Amino acid sequence: MPATVQPKTPRQRKAINAFNARENAKRGKAVDPNLVRADKLRKQLPVSGWWMALLMFLLVGGIVLEALRIFF
Repeated sequence: MPATVQPKTPRQRKAINAFNARENAKRGKAVDPNLVRADKLRKQLPVSGWWMALLMFLLVGGIVLEALRIFF
């Protein structure tokens, strides 16, 4: 068996590069900036900003209405 794994497809190559970047980060070695940028993009919320704004509007509006009901 060879000492290094040779990827056969672009998907495998990407997976191996990501794995190597995580392992190198554990050892304190320099990480490829392109892989770090891809990880940051992947960590975005699965909900769009419009839905988050609507949720916050409903949440804050409900709190305000409850406060008005309690105090008045």
